[in-house]
Amino acid sequence: MTKNSYFGERALLFDEPRTATVEVSSPEAELWSIEKSTFSSIVKGKMQQELMHRIRLQDTDFTMKDLKTVRVIGAGAAGVVRLVMNKKTGNPRHVCLFFFGRSEANAILCQNPVAAYALKRVRKNQGKIPVEVKRECELLKAQEHPFIMRLVQTFETHKSVYILTELITGGELHGAIREIPTVLSRAQAQFYTGCLIIVLEELSEKNIIYRDLKPENVMLDAQGYLKLIDFGIAKKLEEGKTRTFTMIGTPHYMAPEIMRGHGYGTEVDLWSLGIILFEFVCGYLPFADELDDPTEVCTAVLKDPLEFHSRFKDAQCKAVIQGMLNRQPKKRLGAGMNGWEDIRNSEFFLIGHSGSTLFDKIMGRELEAPVMPKGEKYCEPTDIDFTLSDEGELG
Repeated sequence: MTKNSYFGERALLFDEPRTATVEVSSPEAELWSIEKSTFSSIVKGKMQQELMHRIRLQDTDFTMKDLKTVRVIGAGAAGVVRLVMNKKTGNPRHVCLFFFGRSEANAILCQNPVAAYALKRVRKNQGKIPVEVKRECELLKAQEHPFIMRLVQTFETHKSVYILTELITGGELHGAIREIPTVLSRAQAQFYTGCLIIVLEELSEKNIIYRDLKPENVMLDAQGYLKLIDFGIAKKLEEGKTRTFTMIGTPHYMAPEIMRGHGYGTEVDLWSLGIILFEFVCGYLPFADELDDPTEVCTAVLKDPLEFHSRFKDAQCKAVIQGMLNRQPKKRLGAGMNGWEDIRNSEFFLIGHSGSTLFDKIMGRELEAPVMPKGEKYCEPTDIDFTLSDEGELG
């Protein structure tokens, strides 16, 4: 178990017999426990709903034959994504009733397994799973974070591999921020950036470089909280190593050291986060906003000065962005001796959150999200490009 891990929540939430045991594998350990009455007084509301949902995703006593396609919700180079229903557990609309907090639904569904999932089909290459798909599945299997898309199961046939994940219904962050008529307010920017800080800190603790942080790779759950998806180019550094060298990512969000080719570490995700925060509060990208040519974009990222519009007056936010967009990786905000604490303790994230910190409120799901999804959001049918041959072995 890694830092911040815990067990036993299933028994407390569902009154089930406890099945887990503990074996201490280090010379010494400190164990903390909590009684049900205390647990119940803390874990409630949206936090309890999300935890119950995640626990129910652990129920994997079914096969691909138990899944039925409801509709295609996405398609791309990697494969077709379908919304599928577990025929054993009923109508997938029940999931929405639970998510949107209707009390009569909660009473029914707290004891029920999840009914609907997302299923991505990827074709094998000469009978083998593509290396990048295999790596993505391995990375996702190791994640149990509330802000990371949960991998439920994988299935294989002779021709394809099927990746079953939780169904995320709120649409992309890219679309959500465009529903806000102006640039994001300080509180809105704090919320979304705070969510991303929490999840990126978790990944860096595990020596994982995400490498493609951008609003299109972040989705909203039904409560409006964020979920990081698409670990296709993420990489876990080998034990003892702090750098990798592959030039990969989306140029507008790519850190300068990736482009230089001399090696880079988890600091590249701090740069991407700085780009996103700038986009939140300024409404455009800081480098090469109107350029599409990759070479021109890279030149701008490497050389152009960081400039803010004269109307932007938030000095605390500006300081955070300037800190993250430092072209010297080791001097970047969050990359120093204190790591992510330097970001968490920056003045921008303290404003308006005295007492309980912004990050505690986000983890406890105490805050209202800036955009609350209305119903389920998927790709438009006209945006989905797939052939009849993509309709495969699933009924």
